[in-house]
Amino acid sequence: MKRGWSQKEIAESIGVHLSTICRELQRNSDGISKEYSYDIPHSASQGRQHGKVKYTVITSKIKIYVKSKLKVDWLPEQIAGRMKIDKGVTVSNETIYRYIYYNKFREGRLYKYSPPQEQEVS
Repeated sequence: MKRGWSQKEIAESIGVHLSTICRELQRNSDGISKEYSYDIPHSASQGRQHGKVKYTVITSKIKIYVKSKLKVDWLPEQIAGRMKIDKGVTVSNETIYRYIYYNKFREGRLYKYSPPQEQEVS
């Protein structure tokens, strides 16, 4: 629905900077009539979400990769960041930490390669 608001009025009403509104309009106008349509960014967002691969389960290949990096003193954050480049998969550093703790619970030794957790000083 067309309301005839200026970009400045839109920015103020939703609490964002004017440049944010300007970029949004440039990126998501239909190109033909130069009119903004919420369908365009919504469809693009849905497509990005649908195509995104999220790994929360650590496969045997990921376990091997994580173990090898832990043994050369990599942090879980480093492993998670590099894994996408090296293996084309993503696992969060939190998932890697959970894997280390689970391994320890199962009498594993991966925790010995993990850096000691910093304790809060009060």
